[in-house]
Amino acid sequence: MSIAKSHHRSTPITLGAPLIAICAILVLARPVFAQAPPRGVAGTWTGTSTARCGTFVTAHGRCNAAQDIILKLKQEASKVTGSYGCSYGNQNCRNMNESGKIADGSFTGDRLSMRVMMKDGSSCRFTGQLRDSNLGGVYSCKGGGERLERGSWETKRLKFNID
Repeated sequence: MSIAKSHHRSTPITLGAPLIAICAILVLARPVFAQAPPRGVAGTWTGTSTARCGTFVTAHGRCNAAQDIILKLKQEASKVTGSYGCSYGNQNCRNMNESGKIADGSFTGDRLSMRVMMKDGSSCRFTGQLRDSNLGGVYSCKGGGERLERGSWETKRLKFNID
């Protein structure tokens, strides 16, 4: 039995330019696919606020009052503007204030501070900290020269950009 030898000459495959182009595309496109969420507070945030019990709450019937809140924040450098929305949680929103305008807002480092101007003339100061996709902290509402309510709030980012 004899074994025939193949006399095929192998043809080298030249990948040169096409291979380099494909590698360059993959390397340059990688940051787009692996991009981290933008650092900042712009976007839509949903969560809850809960009134604290104690001497700083004038309406004691609101002890542990919880509301669903939505913050639509716009950010330009450190300046923050936008809107506030409130809906029934386990009680109505304080004084039926279901919406407000964000004024005097700022975001520096991971800290947010903003004043929400309510339709009844009262205002609430929200301060908080950004942690990944969570934003929360404490709030204090004032009106007519007195403190009306204090509590805490916690939200999660629903989306990054607002319309």
